[in-house]
Amino acid sequence: MQTLKFQDSIEHTLRWIEGDLKNKPLLIKVAGPSCAGKTTFADNLISASSGREKIRSSIDKSIGWLPLDDFFRDLDDPLIPRNDEGLPIFDVPESYCSEEYSTVVAKLLSGEECLAPVYNLAKNRRYGEVKIKGMQILVTEGLFSIDFCQKIPVVSLSVYVEADRSVCEERRVTHDMNFLHIPEDVAREHFNRVVWPLSERYVVPQRELAHLVVRT
Repeated sequence: MQTLKFQDSIEHTLRWIEGDLKNKPLLIKVAGPSCAGKTTFADNLISASSGREKIRSSIDKSIGWLPLDDFFRDLDDPLIPRNDEGLPIFDVPESYCSEEYSTVVAKLLSGEECLAPVYNLAKNRRYGEVKIKGMQILVTEGLFSIDFCQKIPVVSLSVYVEADRSVCEERRVTHDMNFLHIPEDVAREHFNRVVWPLSERYVVPQRELAHLVVRT
């Protein structure tokens, strides 16, 4: 396991891709706590790859990206976990359609065209599907991306993105206020009572499976 700062980690991952192009398909699994910087890492990696001639010339199109958050269970799904008050819990592995996710990932990397869901986080349900063509290099990104894609038999790099608790809290509270219109006190209480404790229990153990740890 290697720990790097954010920008160094992007360069490290690009060099890993360039060194393993002959072994395509390649899978980059990005996991970590809520608001640690997973999406930012994936976005920056894909943007930076467009400027690497060796990568660009060896694949049919840009690196693919499949966010795990589109595979949440719907709010009325009987399999979604609930607390003692009957309220849904969205921060545990069972909150996701994990088998569907890993199946789509495996099919895309085998060159198959797939339908993937599109999820509305504000309404907690799917509202459509998108057709995705098979790809040679794919980034999976989400709380449990490393765990859910662990058994896919391709060359892969597991990346764990982390940040201090206080940083994750401020990012999550800001997100919930701006995009979900949740009052600040409610968002902050939920983070400290639910999100972070569940992250420590279910998300953080993936750190031991990572090849690369990214500090943001």
